[in-house]
Formats: sequence, C-alpha cells, structure tokens
Amino acid sequence: MIIDTPPSLEENPVAIRRLVGLADLGLVPTGQYSDDLESVIPWMRLLSKYQKPCAFVLSKVKRRTNALDDARIRLNAAGAGRLCPIVIHDREDIPAAFSRGLTVLDIDRAKGAEELEGLWLFTKAELGI
Repeated sequence: MIIDTPPSLEENPVAIRRLVGLADLGLVPTGQYSDDLESVIPWMRLLSKYQKPCAFVLSKVKRRTNALDDARIRLNAAGAGRLCPIVIHDREDIPAAFSRGLTVLDIDRAKGAEELEGLWLFTKAELGI
C-alpha cells in the first residue's frame, strides 16, 4: 500500500507514529529547491528515528540546472536517509497521463516511463521482492 501523506505531519503525531510503525519502506519525494528540501528532511529524520528503511526520491526535477547537484549534496549531508539513485524529471507526459487516468507506464513511448520503472525496481529491491 502506498500512502501519500499531507504536509504538516507534526499536527497528527499519534497517527503518524502508528503509520510509520506499520510501514515497510518510506519513500519521501522532494523537489530540488530549498523549500522542498527543508520540508522533507525532518520527515526523513522521523522515519530514521523509528529505524524504518527509507530513501529520498528527487522528483519533478528540472533539466539543465545546477540545483539537482545542490539538492543531492544537501540531502546526503542531512544524514537523515538514503538518496534513491533514480531521479524523476519534470516531464509533460506525466501530468498528461494522469489527466487521462493513466501513468506514463501505460502510454507507448511516453517520456519518463523509464524513470518510473527504475523507481519501481528500486522499491522492489528495497522491499526484497
């Protein structure tokens, strides 16, 4: 089961503690800019505190920017969790697929499908399946 948590997790500490306790793996998506990074590092520290396997996933990443390298450095320096080796780039095919009730994996030759397939393979490996 995949649960997409809302922002402001600290407002529901009991529910979050229970959710984390039941999780097999935490994947924490984040953008590449400071406001995104600052919001996910505390969440990853919480997952790490409960000794749950977890990884940051850089998503909606803009191409041709130095911000990606800066984000990788900041996330690794936070010491709060691993960094998934797969980067999900900001591609027009992703929201276009969602608007049709699909994913890019459902559309022939959609840009971004390889990245999402890679994320799924990473997830399976982390879960040992």
